[in-house]
Amino acid sequence: MKKIWGIKQRLRQISSASLIICLVTAVFAGCQETPEVEIVKQKKSAGEAETLPEDSNLTIAEQVQAPDTYTASFKDGTGQIQVRADARVVVPDAEGFRLKKVETRDFTQEDLDKVREVLTGNAQLWNKVYKENDPARGYTKSEIEEMIVELEKAEAGGGAYKSFGTEDMPYEESLDELRAMYEAAPETCETELLDGKLATAAEAGGGGAQAGGISATATVDGKDYGIFLDNHRTEDWKWIQLQVIRMDLSSNYMPVYGESLIDELKMGLKISVEDIEKQSDEIVTKLGFTEMQRAGGEYFTVGVEIQPGEAAPVGEVGYGVHYTRVTEGIPVTYTSADGGTSEHDEGQADYSPAWPYEGLYLIYDDGGLASFYWGDPYKLEDISEEYVFLLPFSEIEKIFEEMMTAKYAFLPEGDSHTEFEIKEVRLGYMRIKEKNNSDVGTLVPVWDFFGSRVMIRQTEAGEIRDVADGPYNSWFTINAMDGTVIDRDFGY
Repeated sequence: MKKIWGIKQRLRQISSASLIICLVTAVFAGCQETPEVEIVKQKKSAGEAETLPEDSNLTIAEQVQAPDTYTASFKDGTGQIQVRADARVVVPDAEGFRLKKVETRDFTQEDLDKVREVLTGNAQLWNKVYKENDPARGYTKSEIEEMIVELEKAEAGGGAYKSFGTEDMPYEESLDELRAMYEAAPETCETELLDGKLATAAEAGGGGAQAGGISATATVDGKDYGIFLDNHRTEDWKWIQLQVIRMDLSSNYMPVYGESLIDELKMGLKISVEDIEKQSDEIVTKLGFTEMQRAGGEYFTVGVEIQPGEAAPVGEVGYGVHYTRVTEGIPVTYTSADGGTSEHDEGQADYSPAWPYEGLYLIYDDGGLASFYWGDPYKLEDISEEYVFLLPFSEIEKIFEEMMTAKYAFLPEGDSHTEFEIKEVRLGYMRIKEKNNSDVGTLVPVWDFFGSRVMIRQTEAGEIRDVADGPYNSWFTINAMDGTVIDRDFGY
């Protein structure tokens, strides 16, 4: 039996779920069996891709001959999976796709210095000095007092305490622990100044330091920002990231889906989306990311549950702007999949760790920049000068209509049914990897089918609807060169 291991990692923030006493990383892990139907068929390696004749003058649009709109309606044999498409078709305005070799790279001292310069103005780095068995856990009386006030406000609002990735926790238990911490806390904390140099292997040790990494704080205009650089990539672990996070946030910012919830969130954000996009673009330009362009954005909320009809808490709403790499005028298609899933056969030693996709995004709220995330940067190298052959869209839609329901055949249970609504079909680059190689990949052209999914189940209490309608959910991905069906979670 095969096991699938998924890891979702967004941000490191101050977590009220842990009584606001330590930095945590929001990690979500799951394990599930693969569907019965094997649909991902690797037809050929990237190096065997068919290329266009040297005398061909066909552009991408002329090769694929895609319509402006793709429409379809079909269901599986049981009638429990239904797919409807009324989607705009997006094709890059470029001459052709060239294959690119992709390798990950470590963050450098230059990367860190540039981020510090642009985001903090090279503010002095410092860390608290944590003492073993400190009952206040490094916090001052004023800091703990703020935590108590915030938690008492939340308790007055009613309902059980919740935070993403944690179990429910009684308010009084949390408050009692904070009050005990307050009694033991000093008025001011002891700090140490840092030089901002990445730690060597010999220097790596306590305080969050590790070889090639740093964990520090910078104070800008009276606000503290955590700066975290993690280069800890091994044979079993491929996640690396550079983050800057405003430390007054009570928990992790997480994306919010659902039109009704988003409408309510908009009322809790005073700064306009246009201003956020402008400020984000300015930062990306100053950082020198000439190969990155804005891919879109979405609303975020700090880790509290907001139900329809409830007002979003002021100051707890943000908007995030995503960026993606562009090569030769063609973007790498941005999706919500992070590539953080791996698979291996039980009883076998073979294991290919997940290799997340390159990521860059900034989140703003009414307090300014809340989070900056840069993860798993790429190095690109041309594989060949020739443009690759692309299947006509008529072949792509046949593959989609034949295989879409097979991919999700494992979803329906009992009398439940699932509905997909495809709203956009987009052609762009994607980084794929060999199944057992998480060190080298290839940028290849793929078609993505974006839209929403609704799972409907009848219970004694009535109908239950599970809606997944995020703007960047790609439900099906096809290699544009040979029709291979690709699983974005795995990256192959």
